[in-house]
Amino acid sequence: MSHPTVCSPSFDVYSAAAQLECVDRGEDAGGAPDQKSFLAFGAGPRFCPGRNLAFLESKTTMAMIALNLHIELDESAGPVSEHNTFTLVPKGLRVRLRERARERPTHV
Repeated sequence: MSHPTVCSPSFDVYSAAAQLECVDRGEDAGGAPDQKSFLAFGAGPRFCPGRNLAFLESKTTMAMIALNLHIELDESAGPVSEHNTFTLVPKGLRVRLRERARERPTHV
């Protein structure tokens, strides 16, 4: 799945330079989309060079959330169900975040 303006740019929206770039990359401006265009960081020779840094930042953010917050299910929103699109997405999933109590270090 890919957005048509990403893989097959409209001549009305994009500049001539952008259209030439598509041709230089071997893309057909009105043809079939690249099969790997749906990947978050791309693939092949044009993958994102910042991919590893983005994954590291994501892991660091999740570790900080887990360290500083309690995460609990908010059941007042009703039952959680699954919505199957391109990926499986939870529907009606709500959580509460509570700050963790800081423990004071004990000095010996």
